[in-house]
Amino acid sequence: MDCRKIFLIACMWTSVLCSWESAVLSEVCKDGAGTNQQRATAARDALKPFDGWLTSYLWMVVVTDHNAGWASNGHSKSWNNTCGKDIVVWWVKTHETGNVCSEVLREGTNLIINRETNGTFVTETDSRYSTARDNIKIRLDNAGVNHDGFVVYDPSKGAHAAMVHATCFLVQEVNGKKIVIFLDN
Repeated sequence: MDCRKIFLIACMWTSVLCSWESAVLSEVCKDGAGTNQQRATAARDALKPFDGWLTSYLWMVVVTDHNAGWASNGHSKSWNNTCGKDIVVWWVKTHETGNVCSEVLREGTNLIINRETNGTFVTETDSRYSTARDNIKIRLDNAGVNHDGFVVYDPSKGAHAAMVHATCFLVQEVNGKKIVIFLDN
C-alpha cells in the first residue's frame, strides 16, 4: 500500500485539516511526480481548491530529499521520510502579515540574514539548520524585525513553492542554502 492510501485511511479518523494534508501528500507522493520543485509546485497548486484557506492564509510547501536537512519557524506541519521525501507545509493567516513591505525593511532583513548565515550551515545534519534558524530568529527579534516565520533548506536537495498575496515574502540564497521568510511590517 503506498503512502497516499495509508494517509487517506488515517485521514478519515482525524480533523477537517486532513483534506489539505491529503491533497499535499497525494501530489508529492504521486508516481512519476518529478523533481522536488515539480512536487512542491503540484502540492501548492493542490491547495488552490480550498478557497476559504486561500483567502485567509499564505502557504508554502517545501519538499526535500529525506534527511537533506531543513528547519522552519512558524506554523507548519511536516512529514519525514514520506515516499522518500521530507515535506513541510508552512502557513500564516493573511491578516497577520501586512500587504506592503518597505524597501528599508526588506534590505535590513537581507543584511541581517547575510551577516548571520555566514558560515553557519553544514549540510550533513538537521541540527545545523536548526541552529541557523534559531540564530536568524534571535537576530531578527533583537533588531525588532517582525516576521511570521521562515524556512531554511538546501536547494540542491529540495525546493519550495508558495502562494503569496503580500510583498513581504523574501527569498534569499546564502552559502548555498535557501532562506524563505514572511516579514510582518
